[in-house]
Amino acid sequence: MSFLRSEGRPLPRRVKLILCLAAAAGAAFFLRRPLSQLLFQIGLAMLLAWAATPLCRILEKRFPPGLAALLSLFSFLAALILLLTLLVPQLISQFSQALLAVPQLIGILQNALTKITSSTFFSSLSQYIS
Repeated sequence: MSFLRSEGRPLPRRVKLILCLAAAAGAAFFLRRPLSQLLFQIGLAMLLAWAATPLCRILEKRFPPGLAALLSLFSFLAALILLLTLLVPQLISQFSQALLAVPQLIGILQNALTKITSSTFFSSLSQYIS
């Protein structure tokens, strides 16, 4: 590459390293969304493998390693799906109850603010502020 040479001499290693790092940083900047999605998927896979490892070690005593890994991952995913099917309806019902309680909470806050603003302390304080 002739652009990496100056007057027939090769560029020093430090300059080449800086250019390579700058190129890598530029590529990482332009590819940040795909890279973040890839890193998220890798992290999720590592978490799944970490969670399934204890069951896999138990199953390896009875089954070949590949089958033990497959069984442990499937059982872990089945437990996760079961947990989610039990929790999601509960969370939805609690969230809907909380949303129904919001108007009542707003009314309570309005009453409290009305009492505070109509108190003599607040009216005497407002004379000093204005």
